[in-house]
Amino acid sequence: MSTTSLEDRNFPEWDPRRFANAVNLTFIVLPGSTSIRGTGAKVGDLAYIYWAETGKNVYAIYGDVGPSSSIGEASVATHMALENNPYGSSGRVTNGIDSGVWTIVFPGSGSGKLLTQEQINTLGAQAFNNWGGQARFDKCILEV
Repeated sequence: MSTTSLEDRNFPEWDPRRFANAVNLTFIVLPGSTSIRGTGAKVGDLAYIYWAETGKNVYAIYGDVGPSSSIGEASVATHMALENNPYGSSGRVTNGIDSGVWTIVFPGSGSGKLLTQEQINTLGAQAFNNWGGQARFDKCILEV
């Protein structure tokens, strides 16, 4: 069982349902660095992730805090939604995405609570559209 910073405290600490399930839930792990804390993003906030190679996007929740030295991670479910197979030949998660991933976290968009995938999709779409939606995103990536 892997634990995450984002928890459903209705379940005891030994119950796997207490934590974000990487296989079934699209979530991201951001580094615990000062630069991330300075954005106002908090565990439980929603995010939009786009991978240029496949043109796929997914809504996710900020589910865990990782080491300050890391750039971040994504759950197995997030990788699968972006059409990246995270499993290596050994059957273990070894394959990441090295480049071309755009991630927007919407500070203040979450409740700090673990959500279902349906809630992540609905609330993530609302946060993305409130931010400016596809038109703003396209303008941002075309100007880079």
